[in-house]
Amino acid sequence: MGVKYSPYLCRINLKQYTMQTKTFYVVQYNDCYGNGDDKSLEVIVESHNDFKEWLKQRNEEREEYGECEESEEEFNLIPLNLFK
Repeated sequence: MGVKYSPYLCRINLKQYTMQTKTFYVVQYNDCYGNGDDKSLEVIVESHNDFKEWLKQRNEEREEYGECEESEEEFNLIPLNLFK
């Protein structure tokens, strides 16, 4: 006896089934100038450059409301690996 292979299985392209990963970053406000109790998750970005753009827009909005700008050191970027 032996294993009989289905003609359909022989046509599967294994490249379709290799796992690929994509890294995103969860931006966490770390409350480094407070007591550390006010940490919060803010947004998910695709890269460090996207984080810088997001922070720039956030600071522009804060300026409109008369609030102080926040710096990069006030945030942690937590890598999040997604498989597809």
